[in-house]
Amino acid sequence: PRSGIYWMKNRSPYHWEVTMYNIMAGDERLFLFNRHVIFDTGSSFNYFPTIEFRKLMDVLDKDK
Repeated sequence: PRSGIYWMKNRSPYHWEVTMYNIMAGDERLFLFNRHVIFDTGSSFNYFPTIEFRKLMDVLDKDK
């Protein structure tokens, strides 16, 4: 898999909204999806689809 910095098109003039295609942890693909995600670092407003968020948290919590 490729690694590095990737430019993503912002889909909104009001906040940082991008289309997320997959999430990788090292060489492992955690899951694949094609959903909009909002990362507005200037406020507390963030949106990550619930199902994918729970899957990600399960992966992050499994080593605790």
